[in-house]
Amino acid sequence: MHYRKRKKEITEMLAEYKREEDEYNAAVKNLEPLKTKTQELLATTEQQNSAIEKLQKIINDNNETINSLKKIKNLSIFDQIKNDLVDDLANSKDINKVNESKVAINKDKIKADKIKESKTKILDDIKGETKVNVKIPDEIRKETKADKNQEINLVENKRAKFDSNWNPQFPE
Repeated sequence: MHYRKRKKEITEMLAEYKREEDEYNAAVKNLEPLKTKTQELLATTEQQNSAIEKLQKIINDNNETINSLKKIKNLSIFDQIKNDLVDDLANSKDINKVNESKVAINKDKIKADKIKESKTKILDDIKGETKVNVKIPDEIRKETKADKNQEINLVENKRAKFDSNWNPQFPE
């Protein structure tokens, strides 16, 4: 009897073990697609990181290009021409030509400055920002000042009369 009881327990244990093993195998089978998806995601992530690095490099290159273009833009055209001409003429070792070109460049620069000034003056005139100084004769200025003083005195006199006549009576 003890043997049968023990055999029954062992059979139940084997059946339970078999069920757990089946559940484990089913879970492993369910994890296979997840493992595949995870590997695909890792590959995609690596591709994205590579693309991000390439884009960052392109952005850095573009920023360097923009900065160099800004530096070039900040140089005035006359300075560039002057430097080029001075270098070319200095290489020819003809000092008179160098001095003549410097004078010509300075004349061109002065002309450009005058054109720029006249342009800004015209623009200011168009915008109405120029100030016109009108001289008012002393006689008119004195008359207007006297008129203002007279008006101020009249207003003060009226106020003084009103204040002196003011006698409010409040009911008690």
